[in-house]
Amino acid sequence: MKISELRQIIREEIQKLKEDKSTDLWNQYYKNVENDKKPRIFDINDVKDNVEKIKKEIKAPYVGAQYSDLGGAHNVDIYIVVSLDDKKDWHNNILENSKYFRMSLSNEGKLELFSGSHLLRPYKFRKTKVKSVDEAIKKINAYIQLASKGE
Repeated sequence: MKISELRQIIREEIQKLKEDKSTDLWNQYYKNVENDKKPRIFDINDVKDNVEKIKKEIKAPYVGAQYSDLGGAHNVDIYIVVSLDDKKDWHNNILENSKYFRMSLSNEGKLELFSGSHLLRPYKFRKTKVKSVDEAIKKINAYIQLASKGE
């Protein structure tokens, strides 16, 4: 079989896939959101606004936040990284050399600290359930105040 014949077959198959709406990945991805009836504190449609809100309202010298929808549009999580030190004070400009912590906030309301500096170990943060993004921000700010007092 010649290469030109293979290219033609590939073009035809691609055209069939484009015309077949059942293979539209975007629609399959978002169909789960409409069928999901569990209570969520945010979803794929407003997660970007919530990420910006978190970055703006957490009171720390460095705050980073981003979202992940690897589990599908119905399983969106926000990942938050906070440093209690200014970026200029990080040794070798490495976040992990500062007093930092990383948290995840699931759209089901689970807030969990999963990584942090050894300097923050005396200040425990228990996994908790929140009912809104605002409540999560309050709990994170309370933890920051607690950890900042020990400096």
